[in-house]
This record gives sequence, C-alpha cells and structure tokens, in this order.
Amino acid sequence: MSEGSREKDEAKAADMKLQRLRQWRNRPEKDLTLSGLDGWFNRQIARPHKQLAGIIDVWISLVPAEVTLHCRLQSLIRGVLTVTVDSSPHRYELDRLLREGLEAKLVEACGGTKLRKVKLTTGK
Repeated sequence: MSEGSREKDEAKAADMKLQRLRQWRNRPEKDLTLSGLDGWFNRQIARPHKQLAGIIDVWISLVPAEVTLHCRLQSLIRGVLTVTVDSSPHRYELDRLLREGLEAKLVEACGGTKLRKVKLTTGK
C-alpha cells in the first residue's frame, strides 16, 4: 500500500471516529414539531374534561345562573371538586349557597362521579 492511500485511510478512520463522538457528545437538535402537544393536550384538556363531564350538567342545573357566570370548574381530584371564582364577593355568595345545602345536593346528584366535597379558590 502506498503512503498516500494509507494516510487517506487513517484520515477516513479518524473522521468516522469523530462522527461517532459527535453523535454521543453533542446535544440532539430540538424537536420543533407539534408532536409534543399530544401529551400536554391529554394532561391539560382531555383528562380534566372527561372527569368533569358528568358534573357540568348538574352544576348548571343547581347553581344559579348569576353565580355560574363568575365560576370555573377547575378539577376533580379524589372526590374534591375545585371551583375557581373570579372575585371575593362572588366566592362569598357561592360559599353561602354551598353551606346552605347546595353542596349536599351536588354530592347527591353526582353520586356516580364520586363527588365528596367542593373546594373554592379565588382567581382568574
């Protein structure tokens, strides 16, 4: 083998070794596609909607319309329905309704969805 072809082979082998090292040592390119939204969508939208689907109809039928305009059903975790109310006066009004028997009516009407308690939070 001539010295020129031997140097080319060594250069080719060194280049292949560098390529393998780059494969392991460099950070992978960021995935800029929308494929990552699938998991996010399931966690943030699909699962909570599925949990709250049975409660929404009951909520609308039992809670007065002027109160429901200021409420958002946030989550249902371990039987606790978290409701976000947009202001303190509306939260107070809903709290009064719940304590006067609305919570018991909701629990009774939502028997199959395992609702035990309603928790109120203030926020947007």
